[in-house]
Amino acid sequence: MKTRIFSALLLSALTVTPAYAAEYEVKMLNANEEGNMVFEPSVLQVEVGDTVTFIPSDPVHDSISVLTPAGANSWHGKRDQKISVVINKEGVYIYKCAPHYYYGMVGVIHAGNPVNLAEAQQAAKDISSKFLMNKDRLINYVDQLK
Repeated sequence: MKTRIFSALLLSALTVTPAYAAEYEVKMLNANEEGNMVFEPSVLQVEVGDTVTFIPSDPVHDSISVLTPAGANSWHGKRDQKISVVINKEGVYIYKCAPHYYYGMVGVIHAGNPVNLAEAQQAAKDISSKFLMNKDRLINYVDQLK
């Protein structure tokens, strides 16, 4: 009897595929084909539980959350330092590089259902009005989520 139970438990353990959270990297760049002062990728689709690590390419870049879904992790990276964030709620996350914010150095993470899309759309309009360059960049990023 114990052998059957053990065998059944062993068989079920071997047939269950564990779920693993993915890890993503976002580079903080001075320029790429999209333009100057950009995150790459600029719009990232992830799942809840995934980790996003921001990698600076220059000592003056950082990553700071600007908008997150209610109850989600926020972050405030330091200049020239990697920062990793676990995406713990579904929705839209908007982040910036503080020194290059007015140049439109922003990015978007989309996890699962965009539960705060209307809020993200309004935030994109408000934030973009402060940019000196790339005024439509963030609005275009958020529009990709529709």
